[in-house]
Amino acid sequence: MIRGWVYVIINPAMPALVKIGYSTKAPEFRAKELNNTGNPHPYSVAYDALLTNPKKH
Repeated sequence: MIRGWVYVIINPAMPALVKIGYSTKAPEFRAKELNNTGNPHPYSVAYDALLTNPKKH
């Protein structure tokens, strides 16, 4: 089975929205990828968990 991360990423410019996702990459890397989308405020990881088979959760 593949190990990966389940994460919640937030941005202060959009306080009512959260991004919930999963990846085999570290959540901090995913937040950095989102920071290149042109939003004036940086994204940050609010929660993460390393799991076996994150797609299942």
